Amino acid sequence: NQYGLSTQVPNVVSVYNTRFSGRRTFGNVSFDLIKVPQGLLVGIQARPLTEGGETPFPTLARTLFDALYDWSRFNLFSEALERVVGEAKRDAKFTRELIRIACNCGNIGTVRRIGYVLEVRAGISSTRLAALIAAVPETKSLVPFIPMKLAKWKINKRGGIIEYE
Repeated sequence: NQYGLSTQVPNVVSVYNTRFSGRRTFGNVSFDLIKVPQGLLVGIQARPLTEGGETPFPTLARTLFDALYDWSRFNLFSEALERVVGEAKRDAKFTRELIRIACNCGNIGTVRRIGYVLEVRAGISSTRLAALIAAVPETKSLVPFIPMKLAKWKINKRGGIIEYE
């Protein structure tokens, strides 16, 4: 909600951390705590609290990466793709940060999807995508562009792309 990716008010707030997994409730707010290794907590910035002090908060690039990586949890895949394209066309710093986060935290499917979106839809040159390209091992396997849309598809062998009917 912070970045306008969704207007839905979540019933459960997802929190990546290095200590706990599971659902916890504090007052009226439920948290889905997701334990990850310390090295995966990148793309975090300190945000001031109104009461004083600071709290760690994800950057826009990290938020969009999480929406693409953990698409089944957040259900914002299409919105995140559109926002990545817009931000990448507008802001080179955003693109560098998204590539860094994808290389450090992404699985092969997410890295390939982000690379495809940045190159084909946002028009980012392959030289700027060098780190992302290097992060993906050579493979002939196909990755569906939209992960939840697997019911009716066919393979375009010429381009190695999974097309949807």
